[in-house]
Amino acid sequence: MKSITYILPFLWVMVAMGSCNVEPKPIKVGTDACSFCKMGVADKRFGAELITRKGKVYKFDDLHCLVEFTRTEGVKHEDIDGMYLVNYEKPHGFIELQNAFLFKSEAFKSPMGSNIAAFQTKEKLAAASQSVEGSVVQVTSLMPFHK
Repeated sequence: MKSITYILPFLWVMVAMGSCNVEPKPIKVGTDACSFCKMGVADKRFGAELITRKGKVYKFDDLHCLVEFTRTEGVKHEDIDGMYLVNYEKPHGFIELQNAFLFKSEAFKSPMGSNIAAFQTKEKLAAASQSVEGSVVQVTSLMPFHK
């Protein structure tokens, strides 16, 4: 019975660690502030998040701020677990940065002026490009270190 008393706390810690799910957290417009520019998040269509390997979540109001944060702040590239962009068409959903299809248009008017929207599929991007003038953007042109 004594060995059970020692094993139970260990098992609880293992379960707690296993249940830690590092994924994007909902961005709250009007409540959350950008981790880079410190402005309040004002447009639900352009947010982004960076999550470290330790589970810290940094929220951004625009792709521009995420890019600048990765260039200038104290998070090393090897400490980044994931980067996510808000799905332009479904603002409560996220797309992993490497899976996003990016389109830049002056018609988008994003908070910090990147004017880049993230789409889930090539087809969604193509549909958007039919209604507004702009150009496709490659992730590697914004973040060369990103695979």
